[in-house]
Amino acid sequence: MAPLIQILHVVDDLMVSYEVHDLQFLQTVNVGIFFPEWSVLNPWEAVQLVNAVLNCKNLTLSSGVILALERANLSVLPSVPQLTHFEVHIGETGWRALPLILTSAPLLEQFVLVKECWVDARDPKFGWMENGCVPQCLAQHVKEIEIQGVEDVEDDVKLLKFFMKHCLVLQTMIIRCKRTVTNKKVNHLL
Repeated sequence: MAPLIQILHVVDDLMVSYEVHDLQFLQTVNVGIFFPEWSVLNPWEAVQLVNAVLNCKNLTLSSGVILALERANLSVLPSVPQLTHFEVHIGETGWRALPLILTSAPLLEQFVLVKECWVDARDPKFGWMENGCVPQCLAQHVKEIEIQGVEDVEDDVKLLKFFMKHCLVLQTMIIRCKRTVTNKKVNHLL
């Protein structure tokens, strides 16, 4: 008999290997993986864990998980049709995985992007990278977007414009700026 677990919260800074079976009642999953030494990261262990919990409605992934997904060089993630709320934390890297993740959630309604830290946005390997593909969920289902850690940099302006242009049914956009952003700069963002 499968366990009736509805909420799963995994916090791990060693990324041991997990075996997850028959968690068909999952509603909310938070996977917080933090790698003390990024050079020894085995992305497939994180990918395996994420694939095992993709049957939930609410999913939160840490920047460590996003980095693992990016380093795995996946071209596609399994479709997650029941996912309606998705929160993703992004650090210096992980931006290339973002369109891939959004594409895997066709019925997504709420999206929260938490920028944990920022580096020189002029470096082409960091920051928002539009790949010409608009995930179906943005055009048809996403009603609410929250972005935390917004700065007055061109990269953030491009990200905000992308969401405003492609989220056709968007009802609410919450922008949480860093303390360094003044009111005058907020007007520039919008």
